[in-house]
Amino acid sequence: GTASAVWDLRMAGLALRAGRSDLLAAITRQLAAGSTPIPPAQLPEWTALTMQLADHGLSAETQLLAARITPHVDSAQGRLLLIANARALEAGGQPLLAAEYHLRLASNATQPDAAAESRLRAGFNLARGGLRDDARAQFEWVLKYAREPLQIAVARRELGF
Repeated sequence: GTASAVWDLRMAGLALRAGRSDLLAAITRQLAAGSTPIPPAQLPEWTALTMQLADHGLSAETQLLAARITPHVDSAQGRLLLIANARALEAGGQPLLAAEYHLRLASNATQPDAAAESRLRAGFNLARGGLRDDARAQFEWVLKYAREPLQIAVARRELGF
């Protein structure tokens, strides 16, 4: 049969689509409180729900599930979870926390374009949070190290060039 956690994940998805935030919060807390290892075959469902929560701007729920599954994922899935957290925090009006996640993404990026994109996103969030000098430092980094013409153009625009 289907594992109880998988049923709970599916119920959380239904609660999300039905607009039942109370039920969704309860299920998410229950899932996050688990301590047993998550079988690798279940990770796609956990990750999918976490991404859905982020898409809806539910930062608390996104962070709970991401924290629960992070120890069980590989680096690519871990990157997706950092992106999910950053997006949820952006949508939830918490730009400085979102910037922190983007900077973590930038420091762990294996591709220069991914690092530059994360630094751009961090810069936008730092600016939204009122930390203009810190934002400027991110845009200057992009200008200095990025290879992608669009990223360079965005950094130049943000720096007023």
